[in-house]
Amino acid sequence: MSNEFPLRQTLRESALKVENWSPSPARAASLDARCGSPASYSSSLHSGNASPSQTSLSSVATGVSSTCVCSPINAVQGTSRQASRCLSPLLIPPPRASIRNLGVSLDSSNGGPIPPASPLGSLQPDLYQKQDSKVFLSARRTGKHLGELHLRLKYDFDRSDLHVHLIEAKDLAGSDQGGFNDPYVKLTLSPEVDTRKRQTQIHRNNPNPSFNQHFKFPVSYEELQEKTLVLQVFDYDRFSRNDVVGSLRMAMDSLDPVSSTSWTDVWGEIARERKPPEEIQEILVSLSYLPSAERLTVLMMKARNLFPQQDKESLDPFAKVSLLCGERRIKKKKKTAVRRATMNPVWNEAMSFNIPASSLASSAIEVRVLDSSSELMGGNAVIGSCIIGPATGDNSNNQGREHWLQMTLSPRKQIAEWHTLH
Repeated sequence: MSNEFPLRQTLRESALKVENWSPSPARAASLDARCGSPASYSSSLHSGNASPSQTSLSSVATGVSSTCVCSPINAVQGTSRQASRCLSPLLIPPPRASIRNLGVSLDSSNGGPIPPASPLGSLQPDLYQKQDSKVFLSARRTGKHLGELHLRLKYDFDRSDLHVHLIEAKDLAGSDQGGFNDPYVKLTLSPEVDTRKRQTQIHRNNPNPSFNQHFKFPVSYEELQEKTLVLQVFDYDRFSRNDVVGSLRMAMDSLDPVSSTSWTDVWGEIARERKPPEEIQEILVSLSYLPSAERLTVLMMKARNLFPQQDKESLDPFAKVSLLCGERRIKKKKKTAVRRATMNPVWNEAMSFNIPASSLASSAIEVRVLDSSSELMGGNAVIGSCIIGPATGDNSNNQGREHWLQMTLSPRKQIAEWHTLH
């Protein structure tokens, strides 16, 4: 039978060899070093039988706890190991002791470590936002402080618009100091970009008005560099022309916007507005004092550049003079004749007041120009007024005090001067 079926006998012998197969001792040691715990193959390395690859693996895995258990066939010691899959040492997580050394806390809910932060740290958006810049503008002034304006500016590059947020005014001077009674602000870009009127609401008898109003000017960024933002502060007068008392000017080439969302915060002092001569209401008055008769003679000569009321083209002016003793108005009032339809009236009318020489240092006269053509119930509209003399104690009225002083130092002589009507 064995000669008849040689192929079948060969197959049977091959099957018996497979069943009795076992790896060589060197092969078993290599598998044991790869799949066993790092401690087991570290001992084999110290025995002198380590290969170069095992040496590199030992340097990586030293001090790392085992997380993979293989199923090597230990032919040298004849011991069996639990079957498992072997992982690369580079994928073995660090032990808990190493995590504590890095300062990483453990999550008590699942017992696992919270992943450490990125080496660069987490981003803090607040550190990368453009902070609003601040600008302080001081005014060159020779008289009293008129107050300050607070506003914010930004430029919208997408729509080519300049945005102005007028917030408030602080410490505005009163009308008795040459300031404001009922202030409001008018905004313009010079040279002008359009004919649109931009102004705030009127705040009556408020030295610290809160405006909180937004304005917009359509202008390209290139043109903006050649313009000046002008904020004129007016004192509202219902019955005559509103006078601009002061202003704040800011050259736009000093504005350096970074983005369409960044604001520039501006605090600026209000500077007294200097009007051109043709826009100043004035009156020419001559004073003379006769000591022997203790008589003051006031000669009302003429006025110029008088402004009519709103919606009127002309006026019928006349002047009224009142005697002041201290800050008290004495019942001694005299007035000139009315000049019809003129803004530059000429009167040349004299009027006299009896004042003792001892009272000159505490006396003054108040000159008021009124419009007799106004339809105001209960009186005529006031065009402007001024005080000549030291009675009020207002040091800002230097022009009126100087004129009075020159009169007292030059008795019996006519001293004439122009005075601004406010």
